[in-house]
Amino acid sequence: MYTDKQPAFDEQVPVQRPSALIDVDSKRRYELVPKDVISLGKDKDNDISLENDPAAHGCHALITFAVNNFWLEDLGTTCGTFLNDVRIEKPVMLSPGDSILVGRTRFRIE
Repeated sequence: MYTDKQPAFDEQVPVQRPSALIDVDSKRRYELVPKDVISLGKDKDNDISLENDPAAHGCHALITFAVNNFWLEDLGTTCGTFLNDVRIEKPVMLSPGDSILVGRTRFRIE
């Protein structure tokens, strides 16, 4: 039977879901636990505060847990958020081994 239906959003699940975000410089490890939203930015009230990063915005990016995976989203910042050295324009799915740049802070996904 022919169908023109696109693959379902929930079929885009990687083989292994990320479990941690590692700050490459400080080696600080942030466990990724399935919750609705993890905020990253310069403000102290973010889940991951980048208060010492002069290039980070107050609330710079979000990591959202949806469809059984983690997704990275820039919040319209002027300097952008990068996944594997490519500026993101829409939410992108995270996988182990990915590199994230928020301001001047680089993270590695495990």
